Amino acid sequence: MNGTKSILIVDDQRLPRLLLSTNLKEAGYIVWEADSGKTALKLLRERPADVVLLDLIMPEMDGFQVLKQMKNDNLLRNIPVLMVSAIEDMESVERCIKMGAVDHISKPFDPVLLHARVRSALAIKRVHEKGEQQRLAGPAPGSPESAGPEAAPGETAAPEDEEQ
Repeated sequence: MNGTKSILIVDDQRLPRLLLSTNLKEAGYIVWEADSGKTALKLLRERPADVVLLDLIMPEMDGFQVLKQMKNDNLLRNIPVLMVSAIEDMESVERCIKMGAVDHISKPFDPVLLHARVRSALAIKRVHEKGEQQRLAGPAPGSPESAGPEAAPGETAAPEDEEQ
């Protein structure tokens, strides 16, 4: 069950939001929706999602702009983003990936691919969170990283010579 994983669906069109939402809710995810980029950013700052499904073409603020703001925001930058679009333009897909999106889902979506890409995005998030926890905890005692710069791999640093 995926009940503890939350997904924000961002699309200005109601029907695609409804189709994605229904499909993901049936799979056990907690799903919330935003009908604009501005609303999505506001919601994400209040309670970050585990994954964002972001439509590319929207009025006022398109998916590129939302993605850019997310990647420039310390609170939001590590949330995996899956771009969703009917556009099959590879340049747009490549641009999204270069900007930090983890993948692209075409409209109309295939449920098997949707679930595979969501699981992949969640795995990326887990790896990132684990790395962040390890970074904050620092190196484990006795690990090469804790030995200091003078030690060779697999060795610990010798204490500095004291005057005798």
